[in-house]
Amino acid sequence: MAGQRALNQVALDFIEAHFLEPDRATCGGGAQAEVGGADQLPLREQDAALNGVIELANIAGPGMFQEKLRRAGVEPQYDAKQLSAGVLARPTVFQNAVLYLFMSESGRDEPIDVRDKLTGAEMKFTLPEQRAVLVLLNKKDRKVIGKYGVADVAARN
Repeated sequence: MAGQRALNQVALDFIEAHFLEPDRATCGGGAQAEVGGADQLPLREQDAALNGVIELANIAGPGMFQEKLRRAGVEPQYDAKQLSAGVLARPTVFQNAVLYLFMSESGRDEPIDVRDKLTGAEMKFTLPEQRAVLVLLNKKDRKVIGKYGVADVAARN
């Protein structure tokens, strides 16, 4: 269980680092002075504690990941033969490899069958419910050279 929490933290850190921009006005510069009793004052909505937090609940049900990415103008770097709407698939391209993060918000195990557009490699496996999986592809030979969170990944060229 601790290993899964660590993987989920890695996935969250990855998403925050690559897709979310911090609010420079509130995150930028060091400690803020504390004003006595300020927490007791009724403030405007934009001054609430959760101001600036991304709210995924605006999209009803399945498709939230794809919808948010589509609205942000992000084109997928993969073709999905089988990918549930409740699964986030995000590749990161390195010099000699492509790292895929698959993260499930689904309440059931989900079959994954995607083809990486850059390498042409196809990946097929079952993503456990409420889990994340990392798959590392070699750009040259299109083989899986590493995986985390899943026992087997069938890679086809």
